[in-house]
Amino acid sequence: MRYGQANSAYEFYTGRKPEELLGRHLSEVFDHDRYSTALPNLQRALSGETLEVERLIPKVNGGADRWLLIRYTPRFNERGEVIGMYSAGVDIDDLKRAELELRHANSMLVSHFENTPLAVIEWRRDHQLLRWSPQAEKMFGWSFDEMKRQNWDEWKLVYEEDAPQVRDIYARLFTGEQRRVTSLNRNYRKDGRVIWCEWYNSSLMDENGDVLSVLSLGQDVTSRVLAEERLQHLATHDSLTGLPNRVMLLDRLRQAITRARRAGTRVCAIFIDLDRFKEVNDTLGHRIGDELLREMSVRLSRVVRESDLLVRLSGDEFMVVLEQVTDLDAPRMVAQKLLDEIREPGHIEGHEIYVSASLGLSLFPDDGDDAEALMRNADLAMYRAKEQGKNNFQMFSLDMAAHGAEMRLLENALRSAISRQELELYYQPVYAMHDGRLRGVEALLRWHHP
Repeated sequence: MRYGQANSAYEFYTGRKPEELLGRHLSEVFDHDRYSTALPNLQRALSGETLEVERLIPKVNGGADRWLLIRYTPRFNERGEVIGMYSAGVDIDDLKRAELELRHANSMLVSHFENTPLAVIEWRRDHQLLRWSPQAEKMFGWSFDEMKRQNWDEWKLVYEEDAPQVRDIYARLFTGEQRRVTSLNRNYRKDGRVIWCEWYNSSLMDENGDVLSVLSLGQDVTSRVLAEERLQHLATHDSLTGLPNRVMLLDRLRQAITRARRAGTRVCAIFIDLDRFKEVNDTLGHRIGDELLREMSVRLSRVVRESDLLVRLSGDEFMVVLEQVTDLDAPRMVAQKLLDEIREPGHIEGHEIYVSASLGLSLFPDDGDDAEALMRNADLAMYRAKEQGKNNFQMFSLDMAAHGAEMRLLENALRSAISRQELELYYQPVYAMHDGRLRGVEALLRWHHP
């Protein structure tokens, strides 16, 4: 294998002038490694095969390594015998390095997709599935082949109630209206279990800005969502009875008032305070008292509608919020049913327990224009029911507000009187009228009000 001819471009890759190469064997021109690498291809060409190979030529012209595409073509005589060969090289260094860089990037991307804990799903514009990573199979249970056989509309991956939201997101991504969308929705597993998934969705564009596909990376966040729901429930519900608490009451009552104001209806707040509940705690213990409160929450729930709200405020205090009140007799009927339910004896650990309740009712917009006023006035009406002998309900009236204001003023003034030492204690004798003998002493507290 000796050189028969070489052009001037060849000099750049060998470092030798063409006239220096003529008649010389290849092993004299190339070093051992380069010759050993080329020899198998040379032998194939000399056996009559035409072939193309990509070769990295080291230290071209004393500089960096460069990639060549070399074509070996056998040379035949008139009898069809191979008497030599031609080789022609094309410099493909820039193209090859770009290809290798792209291949490396793709390899890194594939490796990332294969090993990421996220499920990786890719869709074409025609809704054909392009990618379904091993983690997606692990998370949802279906294999790529199973999913690819199904039409987009036949998929049972997204929970029915969340499907409209997901379809809207993909529509915006496929049209390019949005490039990236993060979403949280429920998905089905192959075994039928529903899990919460957080998705990071991106539109993949070509150089013209047209959407080629949509890539979705998802993770199972069921534990996190359930923990958040649990925390939210604890923040808005009573730990003893499971009923909504004061935090939820204020929010729901404000919403109810907003709806009633818009619809021109009424909202009724019913304040419930159990009578003689302290006696239950004092005689039977707090554990029995707690069980009674749990039982009461269940029994009161049977009276109110699903659209209404039953809340435990604190201790033995509850509140009911009635929405869409159009008949003023309806709140009275509900109050009477609540009283009747509470009066029924409770049976707890062999004890038959009887309690009653005092109820106060206030109406929006008649008795208050906001949630705080409605609750305050229902509370005043409840105290009037207590004054009327308990075991009854009272509707709020303006005189209750005046009376309540007077009582608050009196209470505050008495507290100030104690701190200012305005109270003076007197003792006076008590005599029997028939014989004039001393029978006892009467204590009199006089208030020197400024």
